[in-house]
Amino acid sequence: MTAAAPSTLAARARDVALFAALALALLVGLNLFLRAALEGSALYEGAQGKLTLTRAELTRRWEGARAALGGAAPLDLLLVGLSSLRDGVDAPALTAALQARRPGARALSLTGSGGSLEGLAYFMGGPLRDAALRARVVVVGVHPLWLAGWTPLRGEEGGARALGRGALWGLTHRLAFSQAWRALTDAGREAWLLGALGAPRAALYPPAADPWSYAPVARPAAVASEALLARQWAEWARMGRLDPARYAEVGAGQAAALRGLLGELRGRAGRVWVVLMPERARLRDALPPAARQLLSDAVERALGAGALLDAAALAPDEELYDYVHLNAAGRARLTAWLSALAGR
Repeated sequence: MTAAAPSTLAARARDVALFAALALALLVGLNLFLRAALEGSALYEGAQGKLTLTRAELTRRWEGARAALGGAAPLDLLLVGLSSLRDGVDAPALTAALQARRPGARALSLTGSGGSLEGLAYFMGGPLRDAALRARVVVVGVHPLWLAGWTPLRGEEGGARALGRGALWGLTHRLAFSQAWRALTDAGREAWLLGALGAPRAALYPPAADPWSYAPVARPAAVASEALLARQWAEWARMGRLDPARYAEVGAGQAAALRGLLGELRGRAGRVWVVLMPERARLRDALPPAARQLLSDAVERALGAGALLDAAALAPDEELYDYVHLNAAGRARLTAWLSALAGR
């Protein structure tokens, strides 16, 4: 066997280099196309709120409550919201207060995480597929800044940051594509198993063993460090949540999602309240007025006048861990306030 001639090796090396250059050019071109087509689009931003695991968790919690109720009277209180409401309620204390007025009363929290009204409507889509979901009182906890949407997914930082914003956009933003794919496959599975085959919902979403009690996310201290508060503020600024232009760009879509959710809930409850959740004073002062106006208009269109309650200043700053999440003292205050609201 003879060794290849130097000219042959050089030719092969040129072919490999040419192939690599063409592959790289194709990859860069594809990623630039994806960035131009998707970045800032409603399709891409909507994918960021589709946390399928959260939606499945809320659906399982409702299935557990449904099994426990056994076709009895509707829930006394249904809490709908994201992490500020999830972590802002002492579930055992709230249940005890309700049962003092009505023996056997039940409160169910269908709350997740995220930061947009479109995301909240997506999470509630699972439980709301069941016509048995009914409550005497529904409380929907919201923040006006959710009207700016929620865009936490972005390219990697550091040396790859510039490439992530351009040539490698599709690769560094692959989590959003993954979420969108899971949301699509989950929707197809529901349509096939629940719709076409008529399978029981509990087969797809096994009921939670204890849907009533849940512990708030553990925090390292009663009040966050200045460094953490600064990071939270900077992240929200990056998302455009302090920019009036952002609300003009995406606020209408977020408001429409809220109206749709409230319309669904209105048909399931004796009374629906929308509550502006507690926030630190700095956030309340910095929020563009357009955000609150959009929210107020959306609630009035869906539920009529008087359904929006302002609890944004309910807790002093020292009772909030960060800008929107309550600590133990704030949790006790909001729990008592919600108990009184449910008793109206």
